[in-house]
Amino acid sequence: MILLLNPYPPLMQWIIMDGKNLLEGKSKLGTEFIYNVVEAIGNIRKIKGIGYFLYNGGKEIKSSIHIFDSNTLQNLKKCVPLLPEYNNLTYESARLWYEKMPWVMHVLFCDTGFFTGVPLEASLYAVPKELSMTGIRRYGGYGIYHQHALECAEQYFGSSIKRIINIYIGNNSNIAAIKDGIPIDFSIGFTMIEGIFSDTGCGDIDPTIIFELYSAGMSFEEINNLLSHLSGFTALLGKKTTIYEVLENKNGTDEAEALKIFKYNVLKYIGSYVSILNGVDLIIFISNHIKESRELINEICRGLNFIGVKIITDEIEKSNINVISKTDSKTKVICLNINKWEIMNNKFKSMLNNKRS
Repeated sequence: MILLLNPYPPLMQWIIMDGKNLLEGKSKLGTEFIYNVVEAIGNIRKIKGIGYFLYNGGKEIKSSIHIFDSNTLQNLKKCVPLLPEYNNLTYESARLWYEKMPWVMHVLFCDTGFFTGVPLEASLYAVPKELSMTGIRRYGGYGIYHQHALECAEQYFGSSIKRIINIYIGNNSNIAAIKDGIPIDFSIGFTMIEGIFSDTGCGDIDPTIIFELYSAGMSFEEINNLLSHLSGFTALLGKKTTIYEVLENKNGTDEAEALKIFKYNVLKYIGSYVSILNGVDLIIFISNHIKESRELINEICRGLNFIGVKIITDEIEKSNINVISKTDSKTKVICLNINKWEIMNNKFKSMLNNKRS
């Protein structure tokens, strides 16, 4: 049995996948947290490994999957300032459980690790070097998904696919460009606010807007809340909403307009990545709800005639991985239905099996 922990400010989310059964809950850190987990599973000795999800590993955690060693907690603590609200929960929970159960395998899943080796031109902002040295740079995000998509593509097509564009559709939709198995650019920057707008995040904006809002009387806390929690689809529709709710009501006037803006942003990023890749061999659409995203994926693909995309519109939801491009399509297109917990759980199990063998 593997315990997976995910920061969910101000709480910590815990997940246990035991066969087909999923146990989950959210608790404050401390003795109550351990008690709730133990009560759910019955016996703490059932836990064979513990995995922690880290949203931003900065320059300290450079791999997507990192087995704990004597330096891990110290390096993890150094990551806290990059994303305090989330990273501190990961650090404190790791410290708590590592002390409680040092005999099991502890693994850190770092969501920015996959993008550690991107070229400088894709990771650095044009700001004074002193700022870059303090960690102000582009880190990317959703690396667990993008790495999994790459691995699926390599298993499916072998080494013939060199240039890939991954498109994740969900709460924080984002895009990554991959060449020869290595990511070379991504839409998420220092945080998930940069890039394509999300359910509640503004996406790319002129930074001077922040100073305009501040001069108009808003505090930085209010501005952060506005751009992080009250923007995106929520702002465009004037009410708290998700991309899937927008898709469900796509014929509404406001919903149709919001989706038009969203598709425009996605196509703009795809076009720029086709340019830096000098073409594209494969486009991968990734989603936790691929069926609900079907018509949006079709619409995006219709805008990709310039790279020879031809799709079969009824192939998206047949299984977890589907090739939806026609045989004469110059660019292949596949769809992946994914689950973060399944990815983490399966990788952890594989590591445990390798350790035993």
